[in-house]
Amino acid sequence: MRKQKLKRFLFALSRHASARKVVVQSVSGNRHSISMSSFPCHHFHVIISNTSDKPIRLWREWCSWGEQMLSFQITDENGKAMLVKRVRRYGKNYPDWTIVPVGNHMVVEVSFSPKVWNLSPLPEKDTSRKLRMNAIFEIPEDKHTREHNVWTGKVSSPEHSYTIYR
Repeated sequence: MRKQKLKRFLFALSRHASARKVVVQSVSGNRHSISMSSFPCHHFHVIISNTSDKPIRLWREWCSWGEQMLSFQITDENGKAMLVKRVRRYGKNYPDWTIVPVGNHMVVEVSFSPKVWNLSPLPEKDTSRKLRMNAIFEIPEDKHTREHNVWTGKVSSPEHSYTIYR
């Protein structure tokens, strides 16, 4: 369940249940878009699929081991690159993992709320922002991953162009 399974571990970003195995949002032709607002809360999902031949363990995102496992490499219209990560926000903290059975998925909800994500790429209200983005899922090996037999490695989605609306 370690790095040798890396090639069998797939990533998807989806706005709908009919996710492809690449970064996808509401798709119209060749354009990708993400619509966000404060009310009602709009979000998208990162879907981590276990395509290996054995169940895998992944950290839950609420604990310190899991909150930094998902990040986004974003390049804006001006070519400015940024790495968007979750802001630390846990109260209680202990290693907590989930089992993802063969052929199943772990879904992570993302809203890019500035309260949760550093360098949030959300545009001003009632505007849009074009960017290029890919998701990065990484769990580095340490004593806790070895102790709890949690999957380790790094995978990323392909980069796509998106327009974020708010």
